[in-house]
Amino acid sequence: MKTFRYFYLLTALMAFSACGDDEETQIQVPETDFTHVKIDAMVGRSSLFTRSNPMGETAKQSEFNKGDKLSVNNGRTHVVYTMGDDGWTATGEGLKWEEFPTTFQAYYPAAEGVSFQSFTLPADQASTEKIALADYMTSTRKIDAMPGEGKLILDMARQTARVIVNVSGVDASLGGSLSSMKIYSQYASIPASGTATAIASYVSGHTYAALVVPGEGSDNQVFLELTTANGTKQTVTGIRAATAGKSYAYDIYVGENSIELSEPIVTDWEEGSTLPGDLQEIEKPIAPGYYVKPTATGNASGTDWENAMGANELHDLLKRQSAEELDGKTIYLAGGEYPLVTNGLTTGIELGGKMVITLQGGYNPQSEGKSVTDRNIQAYVTSFTNTASLNAITRMFKLGTDLDITFDGITLDGKYNKDQNGHLRGIQVEGCTLNMNNCVIKNFNTGAVDNGDGQGSALRLNAGFIKLNKVEIIDNVGPSRGTINLNCSDNGYSFFNNCLFKDNIIRQYWGVAIQSNGNACINNTTIYNNKSENTTGQCATINGSGNVLFVNSTIYHNKELISKEMGIYRYEGTNNLQFMNSIIVSSDATVPTFKQESGQCTSKGYNVYQNTTGFATDTNDNPINGSWSFNYNNGVCEWSAPGDMHFATKSAVTSVVRAYKTDNFRLWDKTSPTGWVMTLEKTKTVTYVMPTRCNREPMTQGCNP
Repeated sequence: MKTFRYFYLLTALMAFSACGDDEETQIQVPETDFTHVKIDAMVGRSSLFTRSNPMGETAKQSEFNKGDKLSVNNGRTHVVYTMGDDGWTATGEGLKWEEFPTTFQAYYPAAEGVSFQSFTLPADQASTEKIALADYMTSTRKIDAMPGEGKLILDMARQTARVIVNVSGVDASLGGSLSSMKIYSQYASIPASGTATAIASYVSGHTYAALVVPGEGSDNQVFLELTTANGTKQTVTGIRAATAGKSYAYDIYVGENSIELSEPIVTDWEEGSTLPGDLQEIEKPIAPGYYVKPTATGNASGTDWENAMGANELHDLLKRQSAEELDGKTIYLAGGEYPLVTNGLTTGIELGGKMVITLQGGYNPQSEGKSVTDRNIQAYVTSFTNTASLNAITRMFKLGTDLDITFDGITLDGKYNKDQNGHLRGIQVEGCTLNMNNCVIKNFNTGAVDNGDGQGSALRLNAGFIKLNKVEIIDNVGPSRGTINLNCSDNGYSFFNNCLFKDNIIRQYWGVAIQSNGNACINNTTIYNNKSENTTGQCATINGSGNVLFVNSTIYHNKELISKEMGIYRYEGTNNLQFMNSIIVSSDATVPTFKQESGQCTSKGYNVYQNTTGFATDTNDNPINGSWSFNYNNGVCEWSAPGDMHFATKSAVTSVVRAYKTDNFRLWDKTSPTGWVMTLEKTKTVTYVMPTRCNREPMTQGCNP
């Protein structure tokens, strides 16, 4: 609080202590008026959140700004007080102490259309002054007797919630930045009423903010409306629940085909004023961790960009596997190459133990201090690489039990050519939880390794839980049984969303893109142009016996690259394989869709295929005769469909996903607190774009509807 609010009290105390002691040093005190009500208003003095600078730093958010107007009434008289250099000054004579008990009511802002009972949220909050007028607060105080010095203390409580959205990146194809963002409030007025309101947001740098009316949330209403630098308009559906006096900070990444919105960091609205004018001061708190560049700077401690670790220090940090150093930490990586497997460091990285770690790439190498605002994973590509000559099977990352690790905006590059036979796998999972977002796994090669150890050149899951979102698996080489090998039976679970398998090679037989012997949900994923060098026909694009649900996905089998005998999908198990709203086709219409050795393979409708061999079809399927003509465009197979096509609705997909389960694997459980037992994302945060079919609108539905 500002010191002038207590100055009169200090003066009186000084005068009292001086009386009778030293006549020459007595201070002349002006006559005190206890008749008029003096106002001392702060935001939530007795709580953790405070006042009329909604974008202020902590020290200022409990202060009111000069010129702020506060309305106070005592049940008989209504007076507006204005904040000035000497505190609150009444308009006119002001309120008086007249009778007791008296109940006072106050509200901010004292503006037209605002009252103690109701408030209409301003739709324009694009400046510091405008957003301050959206910071609606009230206070009620019952006074039974004259307070000391005639001062009425008002603890103002915020009635709105604050939403902050930090833009972590925008795809270069969209112009690389946003030109505007509107944040929607579920209601227009307090008490909660009216329709959803689009708010012109306050913006500073890469961060947008708005104050909203608290509400329970709505899955079907637009939450964010974005316009990118090239004029493209996109929306995020699903208004999040909000509580008065809370602040919700999100990160958003705007991709070409999808939008990713993080979980919010929810905090009590901090003490301080509403708007000092620089939104950067209240951006989401930076997670603790380390700053890393390809070459170390300063003292290489990783405390900030000026003292960034280099590749060697990063390797040593990870190899130590110290929970004290790593648990709960985020490793911020500037764009560039980080050799993690070298001739001097040939063992790769082994991590395990009860730790939660995030490795986040794509930061501008010119970043300063602890700033994490300048992030663009396309412009500042961050790669973990191999420079070693290896003679035995090696994993760039081997991830053990109890670990929870996230790779975000990272490229893992084995650096092998396809004509080589190598000894390096990208990732091996041995019981951990692996999350990958906006990553690439490429150029890994286990072609020189014997058939057993070499399976899964890009990624091998022996046990654990993997969640891959917008991950490209390209140009990898292995001996057999999958570029990704799910070798886990009921000891592992896999979720793939918006992923791409392309141009991978298997030297010998069985699964080329995926060998699936575990439980998996594959949504909005394209599997295209993968190759087997086997000439005896013992290979398929996908092979395995696991429980798998395919939704909104494309599997394209190129007969020139993979022989036809085993079909597009060779199903050799006794478990549960289902397809919904997917494309399963070949360059040769005579190639079997499925070669079913045993087990159950079922269409849940709306699939496109050429050959029904081994497939329990559905009346809503879309069988086609002859060849399939398409254009491959950035991970999506685009084609023109006939007018009588059956397309799945969002509710139809939801029903299938919720119903899918086996003895040991299920996606939906209505008895669980959240409904979802296994989900791709923690909440409804990703807009899924399904493979393009005759200019359909993007699907906003997947394994986590």
